[in-house]
Amino acid sequence: MNVEGMLMKETVCPDPQAPSVVVFGRTAGRMDEVIRLLRDMGDTSAYGTFTEEEALQRIATVPRLGAVLLGGAVEEASRRRIRDELARNHPGVLTSEPGQQYPYSDENIVADVRVKLGAQGR
Repeated sequence: MNVEGMLMKETVCPDPQAPSVVVFGRTAGRMDEVIRLLRDMGDTSAYGTFTEEEALQRIATVPRLGAVLLGGAVEEASRRRIRDELARNHPGVLTSEPGQQYPYSDENIVADVRVKLGAQGR
């Protein structure tokens, strides 16, 4: 089995009331690390995506969308389109943007996602 096949791309919480986080990134290894961070938060589902189209599809379909994490390598035009989509169709759902909104670190990612999910009433 290749290494990429062993990388985690999503984690689904068994609680149907758990919020979901869509993660849009560019690097498979880092996606695995971020999905594991979100899994370890508990009571959260996380879905990794590598393209804007895939991210927008997940945003439209995941249960209880709570936040969208935009990785550091995501282009500004894609960030803008995703923010616009959230404003139009998912009011109150916030983005978490490491390296843009706050210094990039695992601890800051977890802290920011917790805050953004808390803004959703959890």
